[in-house]
Amino acid sequence: MGFRDNEPFLQFGGKIDPLSEIRNAGIVTNGSVFWVKIKADTDYTTFKDQVGADVIVNTIQDGINKTRNDKNDFVMVVPQNSGSVFSQTTTVNMNKDRVHLIGVGYTQSQRGYAVTLEGFGTAGTASISNGLLNMTGGDGCEVAGFRFLGTAGTSTGGTVGNGGTGGLITCGTGLKDLHMHHFRLDITGAQFDSGTPTGLLDCGSASTGLFFTDFVISEGTRTALVNSPIALGFNGQDVVFKDGQIIMHAIVTGNTHAAAKGGTITGVYVTFDNVDFINTNSGTLNASAVGGTLPSGAVGLIKSCPAIYVTQTGTSTQLFVAQTSGTATVVKNSFIGIGTAALINA
Repeated sequence: MGFRDNEPFLQFGGKIDPLSEIRNAGIVTNGSVFWVKIKADTDYTTFKDQVGADVIVNTIQDGINKTRNDKNDFVMVVPQNSGSVFSQTTTVNMNKDRVHLIGVGYTQSQRGYAVTLEGFGTAGTASISNGLLNMTGGDGCEVAGFRFLGTAGTSTGGTVGNGGTGGLITCGTGLKDLHMHHFRLDITGAQFDSGTPTGLLDCGSASTGLFFTDFVISEGTRTALVNSPIALGFNGQDVVFKDGQIIMHAIVTGNTHAAAKGGTITGVYVTFDNVDFINTNSGTLNASAVGGTLPSGAVGLIKSCPAIYVTQTGTSTQLFVAQTSGTATVVKNSFIGIGTAALINA
């Protein structure tokens, strides 16, 4: 017996309207709503009766495939009853524009993600091409409430890779106006067996207007992975990182938290606003948290960004750091952490 049998409205074919519920929550949309729910959940039948069998699917990809371009459709991913992860053996392909992919129930805390997407590798198997999420379409999309967890050192390239291209999250060439918030990217294991991913987050060439907020991107304690947690795009523009942490374990001083990829543009390449650049290796300081080559004609802004075990947050003459103090000849960045042992007692 399901919930439908006890409710006269549902007995006569009525359904709980998820679109109305979303509007009641303050979200403005005129699109459709699709729910991702695992069949093994004990309340699957009840939930299906509530929302209707025509709007419930069993995988995230099935939910995305049901959406339409530019209609502001929602794909709501319901956490499993047991809190289990969604194990991915293939990449989730965001191939539609202006779609909202939401982990139901995420909170504002640093670990407030509601749903974990985990990619496994086993000895002798290939890595998941382009990681766990590939934005092949995705213009104007929203992604929120997820942890993306990749494996390393268990197979050829681990989860992240495809022979050294792509990332745990891969933004396709020319991606525009993605808003990704309340998410976490990290890996298990210390290194990858082959290939060097361009970054845990690969922003893609000519990507513009990408906006990442309320996030943690962490490489953990790696032993041999010479890359950056974030790979900025060649000829990218107006990419913003705000209110987050980027954590790495530097192997050499040339390692960076984010690497620029060059090109030629006129405008703002990237902005980091209240982002913590954290290096967990006290013996090897990053020479610059943001490195690589900025596009010719571009500028970048590093605003109110604390740093730990980092010599400079940015050394390129095209990167501008605010706020600073000092004189015209001696400028100081007060956001570089020095540790309590270096402080002088009053």
